[in-house]
Amino acid sequence: MGWYATDLFTALYRMSPDTAGVIAQSRIILIIKVCGLCFLAINRILFNACYALHYTKRPSTIALISTACGIVSNALLLPLLGIYGIALTGVLTAILRTVLLVAFLNHKIALLRYTRRFSRFLLGAVQQWICIGVPFFIVTWIVRSALCYSHIPFLVQCVEHPGLWIWTGIVAIIAVYSAWHTRRLFHISLYVLER
Repeated sequence: MGWYATDLFTALYRMSPDTAGVIAQSRIILIIKVCGLCFLAINRILFNACYALHYTKRPSTIALISTACGIVSNALLLPLLGIYGIALTGVLTAILRTVLLVAFLNHKIALLRYTRRFSRFLLGAVQQWICIGVPFFIVTWIVRSALCYSHIPFLVQCVEHPGLWIWTGIVAIIAVYSAWHTRRLFHISLYVLER
């Protein structure tokens, strides 16, 4: 994500008078936010699990506690880190929420007994994305470099502006399609908590 951030924000902010500063700032914020993306996704799943089990009060309390901690950490980090402190607070709040939800669900339904199965799933998913992601990253880098150094205006536009979205989107779709069709090779089951 950080590798694409400069191109992504160049395409978005090309009309801005202070493009270089805005792009650099946006890139750092994006990298900080991407670090917490996994926790935000897990929180969504854990909250839905709580609601499916008809536990509503404790998850609401956890959300209020983490929000209050977020407000306090915003007040502390904003003067120190500026806008980056706000992004970091979002990540820290998501991590706190994940820890509290896992602790609650472990207390109620022994969630951690599924850790072994989840670890196998996670290991397979990481192996799959390394085997698929690294070659796709290399292909994307080669294509991007070839397009950048070509002197054909149309091809250069494919890297700098809206064309970036087209070919990057196609590569991403091919990568996801490859991941879907190789899931059995890496022993990935979509029903991780299935008995």
